[in-house]
Amino acid sequence: MAQEFEEEPSERELLVQLSICEITARLKGVLKISHEQWHNKECLLDHVVDHAPSEHFEFLCNAGQEKMKAMEKEGRQGQIAATRKCKRTEEAPQRCIAPRIDEVCEEDDYNPSQFLWCPSDEEVKECYRKFFNATSNAALQSGTCSICARECSTHDDGLTEVYLDCLSNADRLVPKRAHPRHDLFDGKLLEPSAVKTINGRHLISICSWCSDDLKKSSNKPPRYTLANQLWIGKVPWQLQVLTFPEQLLVSLVYPRVFVFKLFPKRSGGVRDVSGLQRAMRGNVSSYELDMQGIASMVEGKLMPRPPALLASLISVTFIALGQLPKLWIHSTFWVRRQVVLDALLWLKENNPRYYGDIEISAPHMDSLPEDDIP
Repeated sequence: MAQEFEEEPSERELLVQLSICEITARLKGVLKISHEQWHNKECLLDHVVDHAPSEHFEFLCNAGQEKMKAMEKEGRQGQIAATRKCKRTEEAPQRCIAPRIDEVCEEDDYNPSQFLWCPSDEEVKECYRKFFNATSNAALQSGTCSICARECSTHDDGLTEVYLDCLSNADRLVPKRAHPRHDLFDGKLLEPSAVKTINGRHLISICSWCSDDLKKSSNKPPRYTLANQLWIGKVPWQLQVLTFPEQLLVSLVYPRVFVFKLFPKRSGGVRDVSGLQRAMRGNVSSYELDMQGIASMVEGKLMPRPPALLASLISVTFIALGQLPKLWIHSTFWVRRQVVLDALLWLKENNPRYYGDIEISAPHMDSLPEDDIP
């Protein structure tokens, strides 16, 4: 029996599969291409066939052949998918299709002259009613989930209150590793601000995400719960009151440098110096820091860091007429000596792994201002 063989595509047919950009990208710097050839593919192909170097010409032909095979493969897959779809359509039972609305409407009900008519008073009141329900205090009410400690919306996140003893699979909230400062309720690790105790029973707030996850059959805690090693404890007051420069003075590493850009809300600035801080806006950009260079400035275990270090970590850009008075940024960049000392004492006592061997330097403490900008 005679076998039929498909005729191999010519070199020009292979090159036709490529776009002008694909051809010129390969021949850039190798073959000079005129403006006419750049915008006319036929002229470009003639020029490439006659003058392109053999190795580049062969590469383009192979690329065209690969692209042709890919297109043929996609075409075959499309034919198979279309055949399957037609088969499913033929085998599928006939469905009852509802008639279009405009087909069942009587001609008398449609009046083009009413197009863009003003709504009635009742329709306006209904719009106001829906808007009020969507923006009321009840719709915007939020709370804290006792299981994941997230601030959730009562409406969007389905935050509800349930009794802890009625919660399904509540044993999954028992932490694997206990900590002496855990807030445990019947052995479960919960956020205390979202737990109410009524007649000896614990009423907890729970979001829909945690509720759905607890209903699953598993012996592991839900992914974003405090019991899943996401508990960090309460931030002590000594660290809560630290300003940004004070945080840098008690830090051990400095991976970033920060640039603050500030400018008044109104053109011409604000004349009242005391109120400028509340009338300013801006943004903060952080950049990677030269760790070797900053490490050379931080020597030993003496704390706090010298105040001169802040000039290498913080930069303030003020966009307005004139210079930025120092008093205007006092509430953002101030440093208080006693606050820094209290923070270091707390860290040395409660974080011995990183701050146990530090030495609080009296000269460094004296170099800090009592309550001012360094």
